Amino acid sequence: MKQKQPLAGESKLRRYSPLRFFTGHVQGITASTSHLFFSSVHTENRSGMIFRLHRHTLELELSRSVEVRQQRFHPGGLSMDGDRLLVPIAEYRGSGVSTIARLCPDTLAFEHSFEVHDHIGAIARVEHVGFVAVNWDAARFYVLEEGSGRILSEIPNPTAIAYQDLEWAGDRLYCSGISRSCRSSGRVDVYAVTRPAEGAVRLSLERCLPVPRLPDGGSLAREGMTLLDGTLMFLPEDYPNSRLYTLEPNAESWQWF
Repeated sequence: MKQKQPLAGESKLRRYSPLRFFTGHVQGITASTSHLFFSSVHTENRSGMIFRLHRHTLELELSRSVEVRQQRFHPGGLSMDGDRLLVPIAEYRGSGVSTIARLCPDTLAFEHSFEVHDHIGAIARVEHVGFVAVNWDAARFYVLEEGSGRILSEIPNPTAIAYQDLEWAGDRLYCSGISRSCRSSGRVDVYAVTRPAEGAVRLSLERCLPVPRLPDGGSLAREGMTLLDGTLMFLPEDYPNSRLYTLEPNAESWQWF
């Protein structure tokens, strides 16, 4: 797997061609060197899906259903865990139980899973820490024990941003979401994650990037976000208007805390 790099470069916003297949209600997105993966919910059928696209052509190569059981079908913000996909699958409500599944990116088959006793909306593996996740509307961050899913620590969200997707890149945690009080306002926040010797994990908010609004008035950061080769990628729109956007902010775009 190619190592993801921190952001750099000149600001630029582009829009790719629409995704030419049924995407449903999009959730999270992540990327490998060759492919994009995203999750979605089909609300009418109460089913969840994972899609694999060619990174450059955006052609759909593979998709599969990810229902764990009748009430647990809502995949959230997914991420790469080494050479595997890490996908939270929750009940479609603000509590309940979630399954954290590890999938093979070649087949999208389940290889391993564990449960967490809350709605997990997004998850990422953080180097030297383990799994960091957020619950419904990102009221809290969780540090999870791999295998058991036991919550090792809870960290209140220091912002009013409901994070929708997480990505570990370089040595920072990127969190993308929208304001709870103004759903059309969104941003990407960047956290330093540390664990002092024999101490609890700490999240320190370093900087944020306000992101543009879409033509429909919604935020670019309202659903999926990933980071690859110094570029932020967003998938904010549902079928039939799903488009992939990229954003390359310059240094002056960031607001520091």
